[in-house]
Amino acid sequence: MTIASTITYSGFLNLFWYFAGVVHTISIWQKNQLVYRILGIVATLLRLVYAVIIGSVVMAALELLFLFIVIGGTIRYLQTRPS
Repeated sequence: MTIASTITYSGFLNLFWYFAGVVHTISIWQKNQLVYRILGIVATLLRLVYAVIIGSVVMAALELLFLFIVIGGTIRYLQTRPS
């Protein structure tokens, strides 16, 4: 991922997408479900910021939808997890 980002780097904006990918990759390897979900929210927020800055309405709408789904899943997880 780092090699591909280095080759395709075209400005500071690309770092949002790169860090979102890094955070998401780290999140999927977590054993703790809560950490996984929180990092998923962070990664989605980074992708949403990127979409807004570049002006992609469709991408921003899809990332916003994904953000609502991830937040909803996190809330549901917190309500149903064993104490």
